[in-house]
Amino acid sequence: AKMATGNGFSTLYLWGKPGIGKTWGAYETAKKYYAVTLTPEMPSSELRGFYMPVGGEFIWSDGPIIKAMKEGARVVLNEISHAGPDVLAFLYPILESKGTCRITLPTGETVVAKKGFHVIGTDNCSPEDLPDALQNRWNVQLYLDTYSPGGVAGLTERVRSWANRAEIAAVDGRWISLRDWYSIESAIGQGFDLSTSCELVFGASKGELVYSSIAAADAQANEIAGEIKENFAQPSTKSSHNRPGVWVESSES
Repeated sequence: AKMATGNGFSTLYLWGKPGIGKTWGAYETAKKYYAVTLTPEMPSSELRGFYMPVGGEFIWSDGPIIKAMKEGARVVLNEISHAGPDVLAFLYPILESKGTCRITLPTGETVVAKKGFHVIGTDNCSPEDLPDALQNRWNVQLYLDTYSPGGVAGLTERVRSWANRAEIAAVDGRWISLRDWYSIESAIGQGFDLSTSCELVFGASKGELVYSSIAAADAQANEIAGEIKENFAQPSTKSSHNRPGVWVESSES
């Protein structure tokens, strides 16, 4: 997300498995952002703004997209495939191009996007599943198949090592979300053992599968580490030709 928006792209669509860290990735690379999770019932006024009663009068309040346009900030639209017709009609000119990214408010003010303004949409579905008019409005469409680096950075080294192993992260054919890994870490931090932590987070059946996958991966890693340690502990009988950092014992007298 940082590389795409940093190279002048004004619209970016992030998609991938649930819980992979799409929203996290959209948030972590922004200096300032406004985030909205869209629903079919949401009116465009939630994005544009509306009049609010203050005392005996009505005062206009900018919505998140207008604020971002004025400030040159990022807008993150989560679950964008859920947007209703009213919201889509409002978004289309904003997503179309820099030339069409201007909005005239009910106050009569016309807002033109300040330099730096850009929009990131996130969803689980492929771009092909979006309405044609929406699909065509993304400068970049990026599929995420691994966790966001910033998303796993907050995990302990031990839990992060599990999350980064595909055979664990996709146990039983279903991806384990970042939220689940943080829940496991929280349970362990409260004194529960790993088996119980997995059961608390996933339930008995899947929890057992996740625990078994983690235990198997740890056993394999320990076996490999043991072999490496054993190999380094046994001196070689072949000359090293004075390679730096390698200690050998030669059989030559």
